[in-house]
Amino acid sequence: MEVRLGNRTRIVNLLKRIEPGTEPTFKALFNVSVAKAVLMQFWTQLRAQLPMIEGARDGWPEDLLVSLAAAASGRARPGTLLQQLGCLMLVGSVGFRGAGAILSRHCSARSWQRYKRQIKALPQAELPGFSALRQVDVALTSFQPLRMASFHAPSTDASLIAKSG
Repeated sequence: MEVRLGNRTRIVNLLKRIEPGTEPTFKALFNVSVAKAVLMQFWTQLRAQLPMIEGARDGWPEDLLVSLAAAASGRARPGTLLQQLGCLMLVGSVGFRGAGAILSRHCSARSWQRYKRQIKALPQAELPGFSALRQVDVALTSFQPLRMASFHAPSTDASLIAKSG
């Protein structure tokens, strides 16, 4: 996994969040603990979005609307519930970045940020996740390289037929 930080401002801001008081020197930037913290921060952000996206992809819109209404405890207006439902369905279809790109043509950046904040504040069901993602979690936590050979795909009948035929 690689994180590209394009400019000094972004590097300094990230260092302030990870290890306050650290100066952006080469020694600090190439420190193993700082590198691990940077990777973990970006991976954690990515993993936090997955249950929401998977829930929007796998569920029926009417079931999702019922859960949104239940989460609002009867205080949300129908228009707000439909906005949240639409945002969740769009995010489930194209992801956060894709939804932001699509909506940037039709609304202000502040509106999209507000919708995104509302979506992230919704209660989420905890999903177990894919085994491959769990392997990445373990590898990043232990800060060990992960190779493609670590991922074992079960053999299928088609691959057996191709080998024997």
